[in-house]
Amino acid sequence: MIRRLFRKMSTREQFLLCCMVWCALVLLGVFLIVSLVKVGRGLSETGETLAMHRQWYALEPVLEAELQETMEKLNPENTFSGPALAGRIDALARSSRVTPTLNTARAREDDKLKIYSMRVNLQKDGLPALLDFDEKIQSEWPYIKIESIRISADSRERDKHDVLYIINSFEFNEAQGQQ
Repeated sequence: MIRRLFRKMSTREQFLLCCMVWCALVLLGVFLIVSLVKVGRGLSETGETLAMHRQWYALEPVLEAELQETMEKLNPENTFSGPALAGRIDALARSSRVTPTLNTARAREDDKLKIYSMRVNLQKDGLPALLDFDEKIQSEWPYIKIESIRISADSRERDKHDVLYIINSFEFNEAQGQQ
């Protein structure tokens, strides 16, 4: 039936029909190849991700052992709750002769620790006092840690600076601290 229809067509019509069929086949082939390449890339990325996850899972016992060793070295008596962090930062600031404005510490919790984050603003303080304060906070590591510092010079008094610290501390959850 298709042969009869094809033979009834003129040579020009046969040629145009063949060109259309070949163009459709080429487009279909291109789309199939593009799809196969996308699937291949997806499989490759999935394989890489799976390999990375397997590496992490293989390291889990090592990481757990290191975490347990580190947790044993930390003294729960030296950790700081939110109010204790505010009190300690205030004491360090006063001993460094800087004027802090302390925000209330925000807490986030996981299965082992409560992590407190506090914003501390220092305004119109000299560089030596700021450096002294910074050294005192650094000396409290690992129980108190500076997450970030933003320093800007006072626009009127160039020897004075405004500083925003974001400071973190932690304390063990009750079940963790008793181990």
